[in-house]
Amino acid sequence: CYRLCIDTSAVDIARARLSDFAICAAGADRQIEVEVNRPICDEDVKLLPKSSAPDVTVDGNRIRFQVSGVRQLHLEVAGLPDLLIVMHAMSQAPTENVVRFRPGLHRRGLLRVESGQTVWLDAGAVLQAHIIAEDAEGIRVAGPGVLDGSPYPKGAIIESNHMMRFLHCRDVHVEGVTVINSCGWNIVPVSCDQLRIQSIQILGPNVTSDGIDVCASRDVLIEDCYLRNNDDCVVIKGPKQHAQRAAENNWDTNVKNVLVQRCICYNEPAGNVFEIGFETNCDSIRNIVFRDCDVLAGHGQGGVFTIHAGDRAVIEDVVYEDIRIEHFYDRFIDVTIFPSRYSVDDERGRVRNVQLRNVQACEDLYNTPSLIGGWDAEHDISGIHLHQVYMGDRHIDSLDALHGFLRHASNVTFD
Repeated sequence: CYRLCIDTSAVDIARARLSDFAICAAGADRQIEVEVNRPICDEDVKLLPKSSAPDVTVDGNRIRFQVSGVRQLHLEVAGLPDLLIVMHAMSQAPTENVVRFRPGLHRRGLLRVESGQTVWLDAGAVLQAHIIAEDAEGIRVAGPGVLDGSPYPKGAIIESNHMMRFLHCRDVHVEGVTVINSCGWNIVPVSCDQLRIQSIQILGPNVTSDGIDVCASRDVLIEDCYLRNNDDCVVIKGPKQHAQRAAENNWDTNVKNVLVQRCICYNEPAGNVFEIGFETNCDSIRNIVFRDCDVLAGHGQGGVFTIHAGDRAVIEDVVYEDIRIEHFYDRFIDVTIFPSRYSVDDERGRVRNVQLRNVQACEDLYNTPSLIGGWDAEHDISGIHLHQVYMGDRHIDSLDALHGFLRHASNVTFD
């Protein structure tokens, strides 16, 4: 469908189930030309996110634009698959304690990472594997290559349906890789400390292909990522499956200090965009910040800003700020406390102090409701603050403007 040139040099285009994609070397003032297989007009082309995409020129069957630096650009052409263009920093592989995969196809099934190791994927490398680290420190998964889950249906790898899982690890860095075609959750830190996930791309086509699941972890930074998932894009959870193991090892299973910033999110029909829950079986989940992110689509039956408190945790001090939303279909806000099929605690939790600041969403054409609901008078929601929230040109300055429904909730304010 596409032919891609950068500064007149052809670039290979690969195909995942959700999208075509190309990984290119970043630089200053790179000239991009995308040729398609038929004539097109300006109205056929969208380069996203709108907030930062360069101006586009359409000429016959060619699309041209200029870009500088490390970027992820989402191109839509009417009637064709989407194309993700990744302008990658292309840094060099380390020379010590590295498991390096050079250009070509590598099928490893299960790859275990030990303390101090780096797993490096060269440009042009495709690694078909699940990566697992346990009780490790100072580990890294990086490089401009691809991690591909397509050979492994659910259950094929007995130890994990996750593309990357870090259990009881400290000082973990994931950077640059592109993860495609997962059968389950993509990147899953469980009871980890000091985690950085930077400049990655995820194309997760299947239901349950969550992007990044932060489970019972602390001091987590997620930034400059492109997350396209047929389930939650970023989700914060209590430990659930790993609660007993965490207790045995005397790990604090609470969640705190998670920052998600400058990410591009595209939610397919399942799941939510920014989710906390449903598994919240720890004592507290607090100090969670989503900042300066673009939501290209919330196509599904979930929502954009969602907190589903299914267990006992007190969830507090959650901030969504400087968020731009180009499309959403169902819930805008869904902050609710209730037992679900994922719950393990008999006790219900509470939600305290959630702020939405400087949010610009598309116009809500379908009057979709927002839900803010506690479980009972004791297990309630207190403090939902909306400051400078807009849908199109409409300032959301009241519950009616939000199409909101309240239950066991207090101190809901608008300004």
